[in-house]
Amino acid sequence: EGHRATTSSRLRLVLLLGWCALLQGSDAEQDDRAALVALFDATGGQDTWLNNETWLVPNTSYCSWHGVQCNLTDGIRVSLGGNGLVGTIPSQLSSLRQLEILHLSYNPGLSGSIPAQLSSLPQL
Repeated sequence: EGHRATTSSRLRLVLLLGWCALLQGSDAEQDDRAALVALFDATGGQDTWLNNETWLVPNTSYCSWHGVQCNLTDGIRVSLGGNGLVGTIPSQLSSLRQLEILHLSYNPGLSGSIPAQLSSLPQL
């Protein structure tokens, strides 16, 4: 009887810890999505990008957006070189904690400096 209660308590703890991990993951995913939307909005995604395929389409993962690659082991890669971006790089990109590559070259319409906040990203 005591062994069964201990096993049941352990199972509840494992389920609770798993649920907490899922909630944290969803918060991180929302932050990542918001950072990428900020990039889209700040750099003419709707009007000037040459390819904005699947960006901001409801019920799609940002990992399927043109130029965005997600990999559990490598992090997030954003490759939008030569895509007609204009404006400034938003500081909100610093919310992409798993950002590993940010390729925005060959976009002569980009102006301003690289936000200092991006230097805090551990994988970039």
